Amino acid sequence: MWAFFGEHLHKKNLKRVVTMPMLSRPHLSLSTTFSAKRFARFILFAALPFGLSACDFRILPSCAEYFSERPELLSGFSLTGNGLARRPGEAIAWARCPAGMRFTNQQTCAGTPVTLSFDQAQRYAEDMADKSAQAIRLPSQREVKSLTERSCLNPALNTKVFPAAASEKIWSGSEHWFRSDLACSSYTYEGQSTCNEAKTTALPFFLIIEQELFTSGS
Repeated sequence: MWAFFGEHLHKKNLKRVVTMPMLSRPHLSLSTTFSAKRFARFILFAALPFGLSACDFRILPSCAEYFSERPELLSGFSLTGNGLARRPGEAIAWARCPAGMRFTNQQTCAGTPVTLSFDQAQRYAEDMADKSAQAIRLPSQREVKSLTERSCLNPALNTKVFPAAASEKIWSGSEHWFRSDLACSSYTYEGQSTCNEAKTTALPFFLIIEQELFTSGS
């Protein structure tokens, strides 16, 4: 009886089976597959130059090398005999040597640069201003950025104008816009700057002197 019931149930279920038509899959020959791969490879390499065009893979020389081969390039500066550099249209003069060093007759810097915290660097500039009766201060972040060279790096400064320039962080006189414990520094390797530098960090720095507006005929 169980055999008869099983056979009857099997036949009943067979009637409910719906046969779906099989979709035929086109047969790809080996030559067709190979041609498709070659086409995909062609598209990839054809598009590659366009993808790379948005990136700059130039290998920039060091600025010491770059400007040694181009001694006439002074990045718009006029150099004075007392170790200052000025640009037409600006009312400031840059000390060509970092604070703590002195400019020599050999057009180089002698001595050792001082490395101070932000507050100490500000006081250093104030002391220099009092002793010399000149308006001496640290340059602003924008003024430091104006020194950055785009044709070379390591450091990204004109080493004919600033002969002791090195790849390092330097202070600017600008502070973080709302945090009193942070100030702005610049990494001279390629000119990147940040205002997230702890003021307690000891860094070297340049000084500037506020003067009358400088013109090319001055």
